Amino acid sequence: EPRVAVGGVETHPRRVPEAEEVLRGRVPKTSLFEEVAEVAAVAVDPMEDINNNAAYRCGLVRTLTQRALEGAE
Repeated sequence: EPRVAVGGVETHPRRVPEAEEVLRGRVPKTSLFEEVAEVAAVAVDPMEDINNNAAYRCGLVRTLTQRALEGAE
């Protein structure tokens, strides 16, 4: 069962079931990882603070999700 989770993006760490569903039952490959990363970035409701805005945090979710999936392959 695939699991995708984020921390430091919203007020609390959490799993991203929308991204997990995209992964479920599919063959791992780069194009799938890109799709999952995009879904994860859209699914989060990022907080903003004096250090980072919401767009930065969404981009970070996209990049790190894809890297994590590629590293796990």
